[in-house]
Amino acid sequence: NHTSEGGGGTLLSLRGVDNAGYYQLDRAGTGFTNSNGVGADVAGQKPLAQALILDSLRYWRDELGIDGFRFDLAPILGNATVQGFKFDPAFPARIADEIGGDLIAEPWGVVGGSYQVGNFPAGWSEWNDRYRDLIRQDQNQVGAALVTPGWLAARIHGSSELFRSDGRPPSASVNFVVAHDGFTLFDLYACDTPNNGQAWPYGPSDGGSADNKSWSHNGDAAAQRQAARTGFALLMLSQGVPMITGGDERLRSQRCNNNPYNLDSPVTWLDWDQPEPAFTTFARRMMQFRNAHAAFRPAAWIEPAQISWRDATGNVVGAAYMDDASKPVLAWRLDGAALGDVSSALYVAYNRGLATAAVTLPPPPSGLAWYRVADTGAWMEPQANIAAPGAEYRMNQSRYDVVARSLALFIAR
Repeated sequence: NHTSEGGGGTLLSLRGVDNAGYYQLDRAGTGFTNSNGVGADVAGQKPLAQALILDSLRYWRDELGIDGFRFDLAPILGNATVQGFKFDPAFPARIADEIGGDLIAEPWGVVGGSYQVGNFPAGWSEWNDRYRDLIRQDQNQVGAALVTPGWLAARIHGSSELFRSDGRPPSASVNFVVAHDGFTLFDLYACDTPNNGQAWPYGPSDGGSADNKSWSHNGDAAAQRQAARTGFALLMLSQGVPMITGGDERLRSQRCNNNPYNLDSPVTWLDWDQPEPAFTTFARRMMQFRNAHAAFRPAAWIEPAQISWRDATGNVVGAAYMDDASKPVLAWRLDGAALGDVSSALYVAYNRGLATAAVTLPPPPSGLAWYRVADTGAWMEPQANIAAPGAEYRMNQSRYDVVARSLALFIAR
């Protein structure tokens, strides 16, 4: 979407070849537009720029064997106007048709009209910031942000209202709670505000968003780890493609610096000499569980008959419950048999409230029993919060206490 050229600086790139053919110029024709926020806009509507982009992608695919591309600030590719900004998916569609592979868009820029979540064409997946923001609000802005069970269900269900209407599958939604810009997974639950002015090696760094929807959990280390487990589990149990950043599986911290792009120092390195924290076992097993259970990674949209949303009593709920932000429990049952899963039924109980919830498990399929796979509550840390495959705990009663701000996962067998 941009190069390193800009302003009246040195000739470094395309300006020395054909300035007006490759860049989007301002109205005077002497400077560059900057709809991406970091440099001169490459003119995605001009034939020369389109040819360069397609030829480059084709070379990387055919000669270097690269099978997927993530496009930073991707709407810039679809700007259809020479002046201003108006998104047209025609050129992104051409990239999908001619290049193929895994195409992932960061579907926003910094100017009006450049926010295009849900508007990329078939063949594209998109970073889903609505997933990110809602999960952060639900976990970290307790009492300040009203989040209904229905809104959560929509995100967990793959944000079908954004991606299904044009025929795209659930994999069109790239779900995440953190990315390379911003806090790490641990810092999201351990920092109230950014601290980017620290001395080397933890800073100083300029920039960084002030809108992080983060919370230190009042400095309670056990609560911070529990929140990280719950956020990670929600991500792994949501339809769509989960995205984490390197080191999240080890609870890497940047010491509350949310923009260390300029630091080549221990704050951005992965220290492989450190012993694996217990969280790594939890993360590994959660990812293995997702990989083993097709119900949580469906190729096609899950239909209403295959999933039911429930309350703490295990009963199916209606619109009134789903629209009530005061309801603390959101549970859901998946029909594993209908979804090609190795388990005939799967059940998740998420207690987002401030007190322990006595959850009643619905009856398992005939002749089977519920087995607990995972519980993100701090009380289960000595057991890594998740069973090894085949070692799940058999439930001998239908009641199960889910502590505040945690999640429990069950399978029937």
